[in-house]
Amino acid sequence: GQAQAAARAAITGAGLAVGTVTEVYSETAPAGSVISQSPAAGATVAPGSAVSLTVSKGADPAVVDTAHTALRDAFNQADIDGSGGLTYEEARTAFPGLSQAVFNALDTNGDGVLDKTELGVEDSGCGCGCSKSDLTPEGLKQRLGDFFLGGLALVLLAGLGRRTGF
Repeated sequence: GQAQAAARAAITGAGLAVGTVTEVYSETAPAGSVISQSPAAGATVAPGSAVSLTVSKGADPAVVDTAHTALRDAFNQADIDGSGGLTYEEARTAFPGLSQAVFNALDTNGDGVLDKTELGVEDSGCGCGCSKSDLTPEGLKQRLGDFFLGGLALVLLAGLGRRTGF
């Protein structure tokens, strides 16, 4: 569970040598952390013996790509709260089995939310520039107000057109 550098320091500090270091992908251990060692902790060995380490390379890029594609495609349905981003819980609902390590790999800005930019989601709405957030009472008031003002402008133009003979 230690960082590789801390494990190396502990090994050499105990009068042992660092042996083979193997890197593997891990969905559970962050990149750079020790997953296992041989011999195991607490084993009795001769001074100067080598201790081999298995270190995490982080999440497998193929798994990250698969999760990225699935979450991008399901973004609008998965954004349950309409915030414009996916929390870890929302993302797990859309992609069951999503590990925290894969989520963190996708969360490039580290804010704990996967936004449209991080997932490459394109706005493919109706073209009016609206979004789920516009379906709030304030958003609806704004849209209705815009509609009312547009209608009022058309009525005034029609009235002026009749009056001046356009």
